[in-house]
This record gives sequence, structure tokens and C-alpha cells, in this order.
Amino acid sequence: MGVFDDYLVDPKLSLLDKTRIQSQVLVPVLQALRSELGKEKADAIVKRALREWSKQLFAAIGDGVEGSPRRKWAAMHTAMFESTEQDVAVNMLRHDKEALEFDVTRCRFAEFFRALGEPELGALLICETDFDIAAAGGGEVAFSRDQTIMRGCGVECVRNATLQIFYPITPNHPFFAPKLKAVCNRATEVNASWCRVACHGCQRKA
Repeated sequence: MGVFDDYLVDPKLSLLDKTRIQSQVLVPVLQALRSELGKEKADAIVKRALREWSKQLFAAIGDGVEGSPRRKWAAMHTAMFESTEQDVAVNMLRHDKEALEFDVTRCRFAEFFRALGEPELGALLICETDFDIAAAGGGEVAFSRDQTIMRGCGVECVRNATLQIFYPITPNHPFFAPKLKAVCNRATEVNASWCRVACHGCQRKA
């Protein structure tokens, strides 16, 4: 049994096809909510519901993977990569024991949702899951991404759409050091899952 079998529902169904089926239901519901409540309120309700669903879903998947937080993340990340490799093209920049870094150069999920006129829905169903998968890594994995093709970053800015994953995590890691300095020069520790800085009794987000 694969890590994502329950998530995909039918392992024979591609993630892109599954997402298209979800959209056939979600888009009419979203449009109806916007008609009744207005776009801002309707979008906020749907965003809150989908983010909560995704966090709970991937947390449960992570709980089902044996081993350390880093192993949980690795298993989930690999499963997601295998589920999307036919529909997402990447340019690998770095892949070693310290970090994984790559640019997404084409995304058929983004093409589908942008053609549908609902890129934010696509971001909620696809892009944001990266953060939920990274959260399974606990304090052993840090995740960073500046932009996505889904939200409008095209070929001309693909270098800014770099996805970076660093491990293991320490407060002096190059990913966190600038954030710590910017937030509080007395920072002493960091919870990598949520980039949370703790400094002598206070707690702030980086």
C-alpha cells in the first residue's frame, strides 16, 4: 500500500484528474457562496475549510508513516513527487544531504486552474499542501518558496519560484539566520515547522 493511496482514493487515477473531479464540485459551490455572501467572505470561508482539511489530512498521513519526522517528510515528499512528476516539470538546482532545491518550470495544475479562472482554488488544493507535508518533518525540515506559477509567476520569474528544503535545522542555518536577525537579535531557538522564533521569553513569527 502506497503512502498516498487514501489521499488519491484510486491509485490508478492521476492527481491531476482527481483535482479536476474535485473542481467540478467545488467551483459551483464556490460560485454559489460568492453569489450569496460576496466574493471576499465566500473565498475566506472556502480557504479556511480547505486549509484545515489539508492540514488534518496530511498530519494523519504523516502519523501513519513509521520513523523520524525527517523520514515521514521524505516518504510523503517522494509520494507527492511521484504523483505529480508527469504534470510538473522541474529544474533541479541542488539535491544533497543538507538541502533540496529546485525550480518548477511548468505546472499543468496551474494551467488548468488559471484557464478555469480559479488559481487561488488551485493553490489551496495543490500548492499549499507542500507546507503541510513539510510540517510532518517537525523540527528536522524547513520549507521555503517565494512564488508559484499558480499565483502568476511565469517563465520570466521562474528563478524566483525556487522551492527550498533544508535539513537538519539549527538557528544558525542559512535559511533561518537572516530571519532570526530581522525579527529579534536576542533569538535563541527556533521551531522549524512554523518558523517560530523564541527569544528570552517572547515568541514571534519569523
